[in-house]
Amino acid sequence: MEKQIDVAIIGGGIAGITAGLYVKRSNLSVMAIDRNVFGGKLAKLGEIYNYPGFEAISGPELAYKLMEQATKNDIELEYGSVINVTKQDDGLFLVETEEHMIRAKVVIIATGTIEKQLGIPGEKEFLNRGVSYCATCDGPLYRNKEVAVVGYLDTALEEAIYLSGIAQTVHLISKASVKEIESDKLSHVLSRSNINLIAKSDVMTIKGHDHVESIIVMDLDTNDEQEIKVSAVFPYIGQKTLTEFLANLKVETRNGYLVVNKDMETNVPGLLAAGDTTDKKLRQLVTAAGDGCIAATSAIRYIKAKK
Repeated sequence: MEKQIDVAIIGGGIAGITAGLYVKRSNLSVMAIDRNVFGGKLAKLGEIYNYPGFEAISGPELAYKLMEQATKNDIELEYGSVINVTKQDDGLFLVETEEHMIRAKVVIIATGTIEKQLGIPGEKEFLNRGVSYCATCDGPLYRNKEVAVVGYLDTALEEAIYLSGIAQTVHLISKASVKEIESDKLSHVLSRSNINLIAKSDVMTIKGHDHVESIIVMDLDTNDEQEIKVSAVFPYIGQKTLTEFLANLKVETRNGYLVVNKDMETNVPGLLAAGDTTDKKLRQLVTAAGDGCIAATSAIRYIKAKK
C-alpha cells in the first residue's frame, strides 16, 4: 500500500511526537512511524523528576500521555520498521517500511539512540531498580550513596564528575588504564576525592535482591575479583543511532550522529532530524521536545516555500 503525506516522522519518542503536534497545528498531514512502542525511551524510564509540569511522573505514564495527545490531534501513528529512505526525482521522499511505501515532502528523523549494553548478569534484571543509563535523570535518587559508573569514554567521565556532586562515592570502572584514557576530563576525575577510579578492570556481575546491592569487579591483569557495595550502576560504554535506513541519502554524520544546523536541517534538503539522534552535547527530554518544535517549524517553512 502506498500513502502520500506532507511530513513523515521516523521515531515516536518525545522529539517525534512534539514535531508531529506542531506540524499538525499548521494543517499539514503527518505520520509518525515507530518500530516499537510510541514514547521511545520513556517506556524504559522509572520516575522522572525533571520534566516541566510534573513534580514526578513515570516514563510509561508520560509515554501514554504523549500517545494520547497525538491521537487526539489526529496524528497518524504507524507501527513498523523503516527499511529505506530515498529522495525521488520529483523532490519527494520515499519511505519504505515492511508494509507500506510512504511518499512525503519532508522527513524528520527522530529515532534517538540505544545504549550499548554491558551484557552481564543483572543488567537487564535491575533496569530501573539501580541500573540506569541516565545519571542526570536518576542520579539524584542516590544522593549520599555509593554508585558505580562503567566506562572510560568522555560520557562516562562526565557522568562520574556529575555524580560526584551527589553521591557519597563514585566507583569509576574502566577497562582502560589511566594512560590509555584519552580525555581532557581525566584530570577533573582524578581531582575529585570521592571518585574511586578502578582502571584495567571490568564489571562481571550486578547483584542484589529487589534492587542493586553490589557489583563484582575483575582486575584485567590478574583476574582477581572483588565485590563492591553500590546502590546503582550507570553503564556508559557508548550509544549507537538507528539510522541505517538513510544509507542511500549520504547524510553527513559525526561520530555516528546526524549533523544538523540550528534549524535541525541536515545536508539533504527536506530531511531534518531532532532529539538524541543528532550531534549535540545535551540529551534530555526537554531538549528533545525543543528539537522537535524547531524541526517542525523548519518542515512547515520548507513546504510553504515549495508551493
